[in-house]
Amino acid sequence: MKIYLSGPMTGYENYNKKAFDKAEAVLKEAGYEVVNPASLGLDCSWVECMKIDIGLLVTCEALYMLKGWRHSQGACLEHWLAHELGMEILMEGCEIGR
Repeated sequence: MKIYLSGPMTGYENYNKKAFDKAEAVLKEAGYEVVNPASLGLDCSWVECMKIDIGLLVTCEALYMLKGWRHSQGACLEHWLAHELGMEILMEGCEIGR
């Protein structure tokens, strides 16, 4: 299953890449194909980054929400979209399975 990582980035050191990379490793170990937006190294405006991220999100079957996502406008938007599209939504800290 292909899963997209979502969480707070703006205002975090290195865009919270350490947390995203840790989640990516855990999910890959569990057998998921992971789309990690923090690894893209994008240098663009928030709006342009969100357009790219949403394009990637809709190619996935599931969304994985990192802790603190509710404080991120982008992550809230991704969560809303995934919910509306009927995607499976997993939360960091909950048991993951395949």
